[in-house]
Amino acid sequence: YGVFICDVMGHGIRAALIVSMLRGLIVTQNAKGRSAAEFLNAMNVGLTSILQRANVTMFATAFYGIIDLEALTLEYACAGHPGPVAVGEGKSLQLCIDKSGKGPALGLIANASYKSNRMGLEGIRRLLLFTDGVLEAENEAGEQFLDSRLLVIAGRNSEKPLDGWLDGILDTVLDFSQGHHFDDDVCLLGIEILADGE
Repeated sequence: YGVFICDVMGHGIRAALIVSMLRGLIVTQNAKGRSAAEFLNAMNVGLTSILQRANVTMFATAFYGIIDLEALTLEYACAGHPGPVAVGEGKSLQLCIDKSGKGPALGLIANASYKSNRMGLEGIRRLLLFTDGVLEAENEAGEQFLDSRLLVIAGRNSEKPLDGWLDGILDTVLDFSQGHHFDDDVCLLGIEILADGE
């Protein structure tokens, strides 16, 4: 199974047009059975080409993962996007935490190179993909929520149904922000890894 999340720079019509272009590129690339890195490389080449022809400077951060349920592995590549959180058996860990595991955002550098990484999913129950609006939520003191808090709350209440778990994460971030709103777009994508017979 392939999973893709991205966050386009800015808001409004220009950002919506970039999302539309990315959707078209995804359909084209998805049919080619590429590795995670090859997929992002091809997406970057396509988006950079379109943006250069239009003489527009825009970009999108992105994460692409390939889940193999038979081998219980996740192959993934990152284009400047916050690393997803893997949760299971009383632990939570974040992928793509160091810069060497991330390439630049899509659409910035035509010849950028992305790297595939692989991890085993034994003992991993859930994956949480998200956009940086979650991490950038601020409290009244101007303190951001950041990855460390997200890791803690993602590990909590993971026995709840997936939708309740996601709602709980969102509620915790909103409580932290005290204003109960987000200054940037927020997207949470939860993936549950079920063993045979579940």
